[in-house]
Amino acid sequence: SRYAPAWSGLSMALAILPNYHNVPAREVRQDLVSAARRALELDSTLAQPHVALGAAYQFDYQWDSAATEFQTAVRLDGRDVEAIMQYARNLRNRGRVADAIRVLRAARTEDPASASVLSQGSYLFYLDHQLDSALVESRRALENDSNNMPSIGNGALVMLAIKRPDSARALADRALPVFSIKEYLIAKSGDPAAARQGLEKLDAQRPQPWMAETRRAYTYLGLGDTAKALSAMERALDAKEDWPGPFAVVDPMFDPVRKSARFREILRRIGLAP
Repeated sequence: SRYAPAWSGLSMALAILPNYHNVPAREVRQDLVSAARRALELDSTLAQPHVALGAAYQFDYQWDSAATEFQTAVRLDGRDVEAIMQYARNLRNRGRVADAIRVLRAARTEDPASASVLSQGSYLFYLDHQLDSALVESRRALENDSNNMPSIGNGALVMLAIKRPDSARALADRALPVFSIKEYLIAKSGDPAAARQGLEKLDAQRPQPWMAETRRAYTYLGLGDTAKALSAMERALDAKEDWPGPFAVVDPMFDPVRKSARFREILRRIGLAP
């Protein structure tokens, strides 16, 4: 009961639980914060409880508070790859892509073989329109872990950007059915019928899975139905889903709705208005 690393590990496990076990973030937030606070009471030098607290703040779209926690974690342990990655992701989600690339270099130095680090680097280069670098990092990520879902998804986005839809579709087919942009990738690869079939399967699930509305939003964007995409985004916020999830609002997938007043209101609601 007084072993700080155990409380720290529990807080981190709860922080990433929603991404892997179909559990709404709101259901773990209180336990996450309690475990992180307890860890810091026992040992204020630990970095990972601050990473967990940063994740909790992001569940509530408190981006600046989350950034403060991630910065504290990096200051306490500059070699903590998870802390570095989460801080880079926070910067990315707030549109500071160049800063995120700079921060992520430290994670790549610490763990150059990590598929997660390479995949995030690929996505950042993709957002920064450095497609050659994005392709190199994507290939490395997939070589190191061919089953890593972010590597598969980000790799497919890069393939779409360099006009290789067949390669993008091959990667999309390898993604798990619950992967949030699977149907988006299938639709953009040129098979809207298959994307609609995936949407029908999602609609038929009872109870509806966590992040269902976010998945619908991505799919409708892939199908070119911006009105339904915006409605799904609005429902995702009402349901307290982790929207925009793993993909930044500066992603080109949102370009079809970027000038919409409804989209600007969505960004205002989550604290990411330009």
